[in-house]
Amino acid sequence: MIIKDKNALDRVCENFIKNTMDFYDIPGITVGVCAVGVEQKDAEGTPYFFTGAGGYRNYETKDLVQADTVFHCTSVSKLFTVMGIMRLVEDGKLSLSDHLVDVLPYLSIADERWKNITIESMLEHTSGLTDVGDYHWEEHKTADDSLKEYALSDEVSGRKLLWDPLAGKFRYSSTAYDLLGLVIAEVSGMPFEEFVAREVFGPLGMDDTTFFTFGRISELNEEVPECKRGCEDILKAIDEAGLAMPHYKGRDRVIHLEKAYPYTRQHAPSSTLTSTTGDLLKWAAALMKRAPLHEDPEEAQSAPLHEKTVQDMWESRVSVPDTGEKMGLGWFMRKQSVTAADGEAYEYTLVGHEGSDDGFRTSFWMCPELGIATALLCNLTDAPLKKLNKQLFEAVVMTFM
Repeated sequence: MIIKDKNALDRVCENFIKNTMDFYDIPGITVGVCAVGVEQKDAEGTPYFFTGAGGYRNYETKDLVQADTVFHCTSVSKLFTVMGIMRLVEDGKLSLSDHLVDVLPYLSIADERWKNITIESMLEHTSGLTDVGDYHWEEHKTADDSLKEYALSDEVSGRKLLWDPLAGKFRYSSTAYDLLGLVIAEVSGMPFEEFVAREVFGPLGMDDTTFFTFGRISELNEEVPECKRGCEDILKAIDEAGLAMPHYKGRDRVIHLEKAYPYTRQHAPSSTLTSTTGDLLKWAAALMKRAPLHEDPEEAQSAPLHEKTVQDMWESRVSVPDTGEKMGLGWFMRKQSVTAADGEAYEYTLVGHEGSDDGFRTSFWMCPELGIATALLCNLTDAPLKKLNKQLFEAVVMTFM
């Protein structure tokens, strides 16, 4: 496909932002679209990239959100934890069939069936582990041993599994991903956040992306990893650093600032990535265009993943109840139909992830077949981003029909 009129596609994206802000009561949003499977008519070989924004970074001060504003990315974080695990698998330091009890021998869970949990079952959400009950965002744990502390807490060790992992049944579990982050730390010999930065963010030039959210705050840098400031002080520092602020909508339908910023290293692998739509598009482009990815391991010294590994992540492994979606290794897969002007319908497979934490909502999807990715970051807990992302994808694809 060829983009005959880049300005027309820009207008599609800009109109999407305008309509979103006009018809949905949300504080702010950033939108990213890339099309690496197409070429621009007047820029041969150049993929299409768009980033834009609407609304407010801070709804109370009416400070505008910009296209490069940093957002808390919620459960899209898990996709980078997957990449960290798969890098260790590629290096021969870990196997998907390894049992959690063997990788973390100091871990103990009250339910004996936990010994059947494998790395693979955790990635595909079939481990039987329940989800996180309370993230305790207000505690803001920042020490290097935070993940291990969480794993050894009664919240994990005292759990009963929903079922035997051998049953292969799906149940979404952020707990499993936090434990996968601890696996990365133990096997790599470095903190989870540092490993992913070295192996993924660095090679892809994702300079505005980190799991060390508090490292962005100059006022707190000297106190990390023993930050003891209250939630109000931390929110103030986050605001002064220019990050998107977290909001919720009260029963009165009025938008308010959240009381705590959603960050603690105990849940970094499942939830605490901070990034921009521009950086997420760099990652999407690499995965779809395969420019930094290699089939030959000897050529992949600094590449995030080999091409076969990417295909393995996107292989359907289990059905997700009540949604019609499938689950790969951490990646959700769904079908979406787009009807052309002549009435003919086309169906595409998308891979991606949704996410919601206190004050933020994220939606990230890619269509490898078309080479198109769409990323939405919003600073409101219950914003309907999945619905909006489907509308955006359809509008973008329609421009090529």
